[in-house]
Amino acid sequence: ISSMLPQEGRTFLALNLAYAYAATNKSVLLIDGNFTNTSITQYTKPTVSLQDYLLQNVAPPQATVGEIAIMGNTGGDTTLF
Repeated sequence: ISSMLPQEGRTFLALNLAYAYAATNKSVLLIDGNFTNTSITQYTKPTVSLQDYLLQNVAPPQATVGEIAIMGNTGGDTTLF
């Protein structure tokens, strides 16, 4: 989910879409890819970050049927590099 302007509801939409899919017994992986404003990470406090998964070989979070697994990020930059 992307947009050109701030405060357009990307986090709200992403969280609600993930919840809607989980409510229909789908397994959902929600990844916070916004490195400058880590709203999803701040709201959900996930245990696994995208940087840990890609750079340190940490196991990804597992979602069972009807659950949401969330992968946050540590922020502070515009990309992983």
